[in-house]
Amino acid sequence: MTNVAILLDLDNIKPELQEIEDICRQYGNVKERRAFSNTPAVRAIYGAKLRALEYRFELTPGVDIVRQEVDNLIFRTAKELIDNSQLGIKIIAVVSNDNDYANLFAQLKKKGIKTVAIGNTHIGNRLRETADHTDINLIKPMKNA
Repeated sequence: MTNVAILLDLDNIKPELQEIEDICRQYGNVKERRAFSNTPAVRAIYGAKLRALEYRFELTPGVDIVRQEVDNLIFRTAKELIDNSQLGIKIIAVVSNDNDYANLFAQLKKKGIKTVAIGNTHIGNRLRETADHTDINLIKPMKNA
């Protein structure tokens, strides 16, 4: 079975985590789960659910919120995951509406990695067009998010 990594941009979208899990399992075995945010309050909202699904949560460094800091961290993490041959990641699923990930998807495709964009009705056109697979209109906001 194909190994999948989920990279969740919690500054961009606030999904129901089990729904993301169900979507990604359609593509293979979820091997890695990472969630990223600039906002410490997100940990309080999602903490128990992140732990239950074995997500690694990364709060971006720094006191001030830096534009695209989460995006840059997701780019680096995707590279780190696909370069780790022990993980055998063949599909990267990014949960975000952000068009900036279209550049990441283009780079991943050159390396033979399949891509999945998961968002809602606000998903960017470039992101949707660059992804190998897209799931939209499926994400409902998490309760209490």
